[in-house]
Amino acid sequence: QIDEPSYSGRNLSWNKKHAASVEFCPERSTIRTWRTIMKSFFAFLAAAFFIAAAVVPAQALDMTDYGTMLNVVWSSPQRTSQDIQQNPVWSPDGKTIAFNGSGGSYIFTISAGGGAPTLIYNNLGKKIGYPDLSGNFETGGGMAPLGFTPDGKEIYFRDDMIDPARGTTYTTGVDSYTKMEHVTSVMYPVLLIRSINIATGVIRTMVEEAYDGVISPDGRYMVYYWNSLSNMAKTGHSESSLKILDLKTGENRMLDPNGYYGCFTPDSKYVVYNVFTTTNTADTSQSVYSLKKIPVTGGTPELIFSTKINQPISGISKPQVSPDGEWILFIYRNSSPSK
Repeated sequence: QIDEPSYSGRNLSWNKKHAASVEFCPERSTIRTWRTIMKSFFAFLAAAFFIAAAVVPAQALDMTDYGTMLNVVWSSPQRTSQDIQQNPVWSPDGKTIAFNGSGGSYIFTISAGGGAPTLIYNNLGKKIGYPDLSGNFETGGGMAPLGFTPDGKEIYFRDDMIDPARGTTYTTGVDSYTKMEHVTSVMYPVLLIRSINIATGVIRTMVEEAYDGVISPDGRYMVYYWNSLSNMAKTGHSESSLKILDLKTGENRMLDPNGYYGCFTPDSKYVVYNVFTTTNTADTSQSVYSLKKIPVTGGTPELIFSTKINQPISGISKPQVSPDGEWILFIYRNSSPSK
């Protein structure tokens, strides 16, 4: 059983033979209400200090009891709720780590050996579909790196936009300090997966209405969790499924209407993913979590493993296939009341 850790202002790399790196992402949701992201002038000074922080070399913590060494790659000089670094992902060559900071308003990269982080992109005042308001230059956030493209040239990440035609609503307010109007909250945003070219800074939208995505090792496909909040806005019911995008042809196909959290096998031929099904809404103990496998071209899914919600191993999520294709790593919850 793996308990989700809580990080405060640190990005960690874990290097151990036969150990794996597990990324924990927020739980799926059908409604996401944006918190207020308006900042004062002093926050800009803090961000400037944050970006220009002195180099902090990698530090080794004594983890003898765990049989390994845990390296602090970088530690922010500040300790505020807006300065928490999250969602670290490795570059294909293992030399670089990308992560987001400041409430998802910034994406950074840093050497795996330590040093100063490099700002790759910030979306303050650049959110798609936001109204032209005087204070929106301070409005941003919501980004989270998902990975590097296999060639290492781009970082793809979660983002979102406002689209009233698809049911997005928002509120505005006037900041008490700047006296400028800006967007204060957003309901039913259109979820996006976008990418940025590290060398040129060019941004592109890869797919819309997508919360979580993974690119295949050969770079041909992206499997993602399709989540249309516009349906929730119109009918009050969520609509989601596991889909796959052919990055070469642009073809978009559904793999499983009940699937989520997909990943690829090392040969890029199959997708391993989660399924949650409820056959009896009056008795949630009969709900079933499953791991399945399906060809990237579609077809009949193959059941790998399943368990009911009231069994010792339940709450299966976030599968990852080992590099040799022989093992599947996943997170689970122990349903025992004592644990």
